[in-house]
Amino acid sequence: MTDSVDNLVLEHLRAIRAVQDKHTERFARLESRMTNLESTVAGLRRDLAHRYGEVVEQHGHTD
Repeated sequence: MTDSVDNLVLEHLRAIRAVQDKHTERFARLESRMTNLESTVAGLRRDLAHRYGEVVEQHGHTD
């Protein structure tokens, strides 16, 4: 009886571990995608700031 209970507990723990491993992999992929997205947004902000600087400079020349 005790052996069957122990085996059942181990079986459940292995199943939990397998699901946890899948979640860990997915979380790592999401972190990577988030990092790429943050880099893209930072690049867009940099480009926008550069364009705004050009506009301000042109207004300065016009004035």
